[in-house]
Amino acid sequence: GGGFNAEYGGHSSSDIQSSMQKFLKEKKLLKEIEEKESFLRKCKQYKRAKESGEIEKLEGLVKQWRNVSQVVMFKLLDHGKNEDHSLTLGSVMKTFRVDPQLVQYDSENEEFLE
Repeated sequence: GGGFNAEYGGHSSSDIQSSMQKFLKEKKLLKEIEEKESFLRKCKQYKRAKESGEIEKLEGLVKQWRNVSQVVMFKLLDHGKNEDHSLTLGSVMKTFRVDPQLVQYDSENEEFLE
């Protein structure tokens, strides 16, 4: 009875539980708001980059980097074949820890996709 309410400043356990649930719900909503605001910021950044032509520039640089990487893989293969005739592009990439997906290499058909 009375002693219990006095311990909690006159609040019942159901009041405290209700307040706790409200607090947790508000905390969850605040987290969702923060996530939405972060997503919105990223969208605005992307829009600015798109409008300024940065996206196309980056895509061009990525393509250029990929082409150079593919040429390097072939050169390493040619160089390595002098010592090991069973060498493949896949084994060269494994040796140098190159992610085949990153350079658009199809391991199954042993060829570059682009």
